[in-house]
Amino acid sequence: MVSAALWDTRTGQVQACVLEVTPTVVTRAAMAPDRVAGWLSRVYRSIGERLDRDGVAVVGPPFACYTADGGRVEIEAGYPVSVPVAGDGVVMPSGLPGGPAAVTVHEGPLDSLDVAYRRVESWLAAQGFTPRGRHWERYLVGEVTHEGDPARWRTEVVVPYGWEHWIPIVHHREAPSPS
Repeated sequence: MVSAALWDTRTGQVQACVLEVTPTVVTRAAMAPDRVAGWLSRVYRSIGERLDRDGVAVVGPPFACYTADGGRVEIEAGYPVSVPVAGDGVVMPSGLPGGPAAVTVHEGPLDSLDVAYRRVESWLAAQGFTPRGRHWERYLVGEVTHEGDPARWRTEVVVPYGWEHWIPIVHHREAPSPS
């Protein structure tokens, strides 16, 4: 995946980028939204222990993909890894897709993350792009990195989108600017 360090990550800026397909190791679940935070902490710890035991390198911050389903949230959470990992029934291989994406960094508590999503949605609409596939969040600084002050948390919001003329992806690079 393209690292946040490869482009301007000032809070509030939306950047276009092209992502590489990235293997991940995840756990999936569906639950009420108020149970998500505690579940994520346990999942990241469990997956981290499994990867340490297997000697598999984590190549980026933890992430989570969310899909709302009525009063429940379906979640896939885990880490990007250097090589695909076999599943064991609880931990399973997955991946983050490659292609064009709009990315922004939110600074602050997660309960105000909807501001970042609205910013990305507005940017996509202004560019004439359509969100495609599931979105995800990467937790750059926060509870999982043991930062206790929510005002200092930094969460990257990634929203894949479609464009009219597809360019095959070999390596990550900045996406072409819309004309």
